[in-house]
Amino acid sequence: MVPTGREYGRRLDNGTYTGLLGHFQRREGDLSMTPVGISHLRWQAVDFSVPLFMDETRVIYTRPTPQADVAGFVKPYTAWVWLVLCACAVLVVLATFIVQVAHDTSTRKPGVGEGDGEGEGEHRPPGANTKETNTPPPLRRAPPTLRRAPPTLRRAPPTLRRVPPTLRRALHWTLGCLLAQSVPWEPKGGVVRVVGGLWLLASFILATVYRSNLKAMLILPSIPLPFTNLEELGATDIPVFVIKGSLADYALSSTSQNSTLGRIRDQIHVSPDIQGNVRMLHQGRTAGFGVMSALRLLVADAFTRSGYCKLYVISKGILPTSISLAFPENSTLIPKVNKILRRLKEFGILQHLYENEVANASECLKPIAATTPTDLRPLELGDFYGVFSVYVGGMVVAGLVFLLEVLIAALTRQRVKKVAEAPAQKKIHSHVTSSD
Repeated sequence: MVPTGREYGRRLDNGTYTGLLGHFQRREGDLSMTPVGISHLRWQAVDFSVPLFMDETRVIYTRPTPQADVAGFVKPYTAWVWLVLCACAVLVVLATFIVQVAHDTSTRKPGVGEGDGEGEGEHRPPGANTKETNTPPPLRRAPPTLRRAPPTLRRAPPTLRRVPPTLRRALHWTLGCLLAQSVPWEPKGGVVRVVGGLWLLASFILATVYRSNLKAMLILPSIPLPFTNLEELGATDIPVFVIKGSLADYALSSTSQNSTLGRIRDQIHVSPDIQGNVRMLHQGRTAGFGVMSALRLLVADAFTRSGYCKLYVISKGILPTSISLAFPENSTLIPKVNKILRRLKEFGILQHLYENEVANASECLKPIAATTPTDLRPLELGDFYGVFSVYVGGMVVAGLVFLLEVLIAALTRQRVKKVAEAPAQKKIHSHVTSSD
């Protein structure tokens, strides 16, 4: 016999009951073949056998699977760590530049290194003649056009000409160490090398930890759950189904709006269609309330069908209760059935039969962080979109900088040409004026 409306039942205003409770109240059945959770409402309508086991209500939902993460390559460190790393790189560049300039200024001899500064700090080949290398090249006579250039276009003093190359070398040194790239220059002087050595050590530690964390994230990816408790469920917009007439249905209908259950009341849809709701659960379209004994059966059945853990259950339950068999009031079958149930419980037969039915649920009910994946997820193209975007962004920035350099060079040439032609035009103008 199937209960009317396929529900456990609820009390109406006239004192009668619907569903399974109504059948027992009208004595249309002798024994419920489905275990029923005991509540005060049901206790007023029917009698129960000895408890079979203790149970509680939890929420079940589709287990998320690892997906391609565009920003996965930056997740070994948090945003604050990346910001601090960038700030430290800027400070190291400035410190290296300032200390190197101070060292060069204090150790420079008169008449030495007064060139353009491009060769400062570079390695000399073995056996090179230091005296000849430090000797400045002979000055050549500049063309007349450049000799007539105004003072504003004359070459800057050697000290000012050495500042930009030193800053460039400090920048290349800092970024090269951080990215594990070779740089054809090394800091000179004890103080500068101390700063460089500390940055080398820090870069080595940062790179090693980054590679280790990235490898761990690829081998054992962290899977964020949509919710792990009722509070987090209330913060989502996930619909939740409740079986009509169940313990959760009664609790949700009688709870306060300010309670934890009351906050998710707008997400609840009550339905007696268990099969339809289970189908929607597997599709990830809804979550569901249910007693843990029934949810374990759903998890085990999903694992048996798919071969992997498709569902997960939150770890904290609500509405603890005893699960028993239901009888009409004052039924003569209760003493006989209780005697059989006690023997089955004492010998562990009931527990053994139940554990056999839900054997496949044991792995899926472990915390997701404690489960070991059966196979590795192959990397998809989406996993590399983040790296590709950084590369493309760098190429775009480099192209813009190149175009800017070409534009500045063209404008500089035009300016030099105009300045160089100005004296000749002035001379021609003076000659024409004197002829007149």
